[in-house]
Amino acid sequence: MRKFRLALTRRLNPLLRGLANYYRHVVSKHTFNKVSCAMWQSLWRWAKRRHPNKSANWMRRKYFRTVGFRHWVFATEPDRTLSTGASQLLALYDIASTPIKRHRKIRVDANPYDPKSESYFEDRLGLAMRDSIKGRTRLIRMWLDQVRKCPVCQQLITKSTWWRLYHVERTVDGGRDTNANLVMLHPDCHQIARGRRFKVVKPVPLTGL
Repeated sequence: MRKFRLALTRRLNPLLRGLANYYRHVVSKHTFNKVSCAMWQSLWRWAKRRHPNKSANWMRRKYFRTVGFRHWVFATEPDRTLSTGASQLLALYDIASTPIKRHRKIRVDANPYDPKSESYFEDRLGLAMRDSIKGRTRLIRMWLDQVRKCPVCQQLITKSTWWRLYHVERTVDGGRDTNANLVMLHPDCHQIARGRRFKVVKPVPLTGL
């Protein structure tokens, strides 16, 4: 029975996460709550059919756990354990907890062909990349290729210093939104580089060392 719960959770979690990621940019909070409620009701009915002579408390202890501040979470322990020896709990993804991130509308006065709007579209690109798994992977790769440093001041880029994307060749001049044409700069360095229009050289990745 534990294997069935593991298989069910592993089957449902990618579907629930995919559904949540696809619809999280629109008004979906109420729908996510309904899906979460329907999932719980279906699992509870399944538990009652399987154990018609058991009490509600017994079924709750067997199939549901408390995870953080969430109660009645359908979860079980996988076969493997953590390096500390503790069991690793596999819980059903809570689609109702998915944050809604509305699509950012483009400013009325923004023009992708206007050099004055270059920084604005660089910031939009950075936010879009930060909000997706594929985009975050690109950002991490870019950060590591730069040896975690800003090419302008040669100081480390950290969470506290923050960063902004910068096109080595401006898009208005034919540059593209590819990693080969993008670097991460400190916000102040970005402002200086854009204002003074000096050339920023993209660092060569350290490979084969």
